[in-house]
Amino acid sequence: MIKRLLFLLILPFLVIGQNSTFVPDDAFENLLISLGYDDVLDNFVLTENITDLNLSNSNIVDLTGINSFENLVSLTAYSNNIFGSLELILPNLTSLGLFDNGITNLDISQCDNLQWLDVQQNLLSSIDI
Repeated sequence: MIKRLLFLLILPFLVIGQNSTFVPDDAFENLLISLGYDDVLDNFVLTENITDLNLSNSNIVDLTGINSFENLVSLTAYSNNIFGSLELILPNLTSLGLFDNGITNLDISQCDNLQWLDVQQNLLSSIDI
């Protein structure tokens, strides 16, 4: 019992020390698990070695945590349920595909290396580049 209690007390420090990121969307985390980037559905993922992500057709509604994927170069999230505003702060990102979502406002002004963008079939009223 004491060993288990000690483990539970130490666990947050182990997770924090490994560049873990809060990802509240279970569909997002389940996809990361299926891609081998995570191993347990606990709302936290390790992000440091991920450079390319294809999140398409995964019923994702919330990309909270995506800005912690600092090494991300390519992000594709076609045909999900991402609605509302989205701000991406990904300085290494060169390719971004968000086709067929419900995004209304997109801020990619801090994606300095972006070379390719596909945001067709959204509800965009503004894009900050």
